[in-house]
Amino acid sequence: MTILALSSGIGLVGFLSICAIAAIAMGFGATRTIIVEAQTTGLQITFSGQANDWALGEVVVCTPRTKIDPSLERGTGQCDARRYIEAKDENFRINWDRNANTIISAITPGALVLDISGQLGMVDRTRVLLDQQSWASVGALTFTGTARIGFQLASGEAKMLLSGSFEAREKPFWSDSTEVLRSGSLRRGESAFVVVERGGEEVMAEVFGHITPSLTERLGVTVGIVSAPGPVHLQVGFFGSTIPTQIAPTWIDRALTSPLILAIAALLSILLSALQVFGNVGTALAGSAGLKRNEVSDETVLLVHVDPDSPIASPIDAPARMEPASKP
Repeated sequence: MTILALSSGIGLVGFLSICAIAAIAMGFGATRTIIVEAQTTGLQITFSGQANDWALGEVVVCTPRTKIDPSLERGTGQCDARRYIEAKDENFRINWDRNANTIISAITPGALVLDISGQLGMVDRTRVLLDQQSWASVGALTFTGTARIGFQLASGEAKMLLSGSFEAREKPFWSDSTEVLRSGSLRRGESAFVVVERGGEEVMAEVFGHITPSLTERLGVTVGIVSAPGPVHLQVGFFGSTIPTQIAPTWIDRALTSPLILAIAALLSILLSALQVFGNVGTALAGSAGLKRNEVSDETVLLVHVDPDSPIASPIDAPARMEPASKP
């Protein structure tokens, strides 16, 4: 009975261990974060939240004309005089409104161009130009909002992702530390952005990002983004594909990287070995008890005594007495 109880207990623990492994492998209760760092000549940001205040110093502001003036010459300025009214601002500052949008281009090494829409007090498609010297004095630009790094590659497109890398991290419910479940690289010409599942639909996820000048003389800027925790994954678009590729960790990634799953699997292996041992012991003990019962049965012999004074008759007319014989 004791061995049976132990076997039942070990079996229950083993079943619970399998359930725990399945729950952890499926990401139950975990929060996920996507991290991307890339070199790009173009990105698009839609701002949200707070702390989106950029002090850019000396810039050139190009305000779109109400109508294109074909009578004017292109001019020697940085903006087409037929389309824009160009002016210098020595202390330009912009506090981005919620849902304001900017497309950032970094075609010239060290310089930055902002095409702005949806900002109160500014005409849509206003262009702000920041030269290399000014941006070097400004430093990093931080933002909160949604971001698309690189644009779909096509003939003549200059705003493209040059190179980059990504990581998918998760924080399990049982730990305060994060685990890197999946990582990889981004190739030239791809377009990358983070999406989140919301109300049964996938929408662009809010990210916290920064933009810094390139550390070399190469084209582009360095962009880093960290998504807000949630059911997020990375989408990567590339030339020739109409549907972006989704990148997110799977149960296989969790099974291979989670230390808790590895520990539970080791414990489960020990429990299964113990269960097999107890099963073998129980089988051996049951076989030994059956052998003893057979030995006692073989030693019992029945003798039939017939009364000599009675006439020989059939078993029905001459009842017999049956007594067990004593051992010799």
